[in-house]
Amino acid sequence: PPYDRDFVAMAFKKIPFDRILSARGILVVEHSLKESIPQGLNRLDIFREKKYSRTRISFLTRIID
Repeated sequence: PPYDRDFVAMAFKKIPFDRILSARGILVVEHSLKESIPQGLNRLDIFREKKYSRTRISFLTRIID
């Protein structure tokens, strides 16, 4: 929280998660069901999502070539 203010998109644009997340690291993002995380953004891949009421928890890992 707070939700639906586009903070997830802003964070992904400003923070280079692909550079600061270790090769085996997991990024956990809590966000609204209305907010989505585009696949491949910052070279990260969503490998799991859980939904709880109006909340979504997304688990992302780095895309390794």
